[in-house]
Amino acid sequence: MTTIDPLPDTATPLFKDRLTESIMRHQIAYIVPTTSAARAYFKAQGTEFNVLDTSYMSPLPSVPVEGDVILDAYSDKTATPLFIGCRSIRNKEGHSFWETIKTPAKLKSLAIDTAQKHRLKGAWSLTVDTQHNLTGIHAFITPEMALYRAIGVNFILLMLHEARGNSVSVLATDMPARAQTIFPYKTSLTTKYKTVFLDLDDTLITHGSINKTAMAFIHQCKEKAIPVYLITRHYRDPEITLHEYGVNAALFKGIIWITDDTPKSAHIKNAPEPIFIDDAFSERQEVGMSIKVPCIAPDALEALMIKS
Repeated sequence: MTTIDPLPDTATPLFKDRLTESIMRHQIAYIVPTTSAARAYFKAQGTEFNVLDTSYMSPLPSVPVEGDVILDAYSDKTATPLFIGCRSIRNKEGHSFWETIKTPAKLKSLAIDTAQKHRLKGAWSLTVDTQHNLTGIHAFITPEMALYRAIGVNFILLMLHEARGNSVSVLATDMPARAQTIFPYKTSLTTKYKTVFLDLDDTLITHGSINKTAMAFIHQCKEKAIPVYLITRHYRDPEITLHEYGVNAALFKGIIWITDDTPKSAHIKNAPEPIFIDDAFSERQEVGMSIKVPCIAPDALEALMIKS
């Protein structure tokens, strides 16, 4: 992560020059505005900067009102929701936290109708009251949306792919997620599992180094007597690579080295209560759609290790 020198206020004449200088120096490809002032500024600038922000056509309510439940959604370029999540504030032992909850059919319909009515494209959220009446529309990304990263939904990454002309889809894991309501938003996942299938390339080993979080998770599983299988399409015998990186192959219940086009789901389907961890969306999609098991990206491993 690179820290950029503070910029002057958007209302000052120096802001544009300083921003342009920072973009050039740090080779910034896209800007994500996170305040109403920043969003207003970049809307006024038109297409001069590459900005990732939610767009809409018809006017939105000017003063959103807080609600009891919040719907977070992502719509593609046709204003069709690809993901609709639901969260609510819970209290436990004096602590407040956001928790994902099942989205009622009525609220899904409300989100779809709202997206089409206002032509919402990108990340956005709705607030509703206890009677499921709409109380506000927020056409932007909020920090609390990071809660969904743990279940496989990265709103900024979706917007980035669409900005680059790529088609997008969403594969959300059906697991409850919690995040504390104060910064830093520490997220935890709640799920029961008896077997783990873990990928090698870009999951256990990333950018030429061992993924320390993945190793900690493996050791945690070992302490709980939960078997971990390494499942990989590695270019050579995985044990050779594990040895080179100082990873004891005995940490794994077994090593599944796939050297043909056999889907990974074929090696997982008969395991008791499995979860599947892989960096590749295509692999998670194949397993998730074929045998309906929780599929988790490596960046959610820390959330899986935190006690909720």
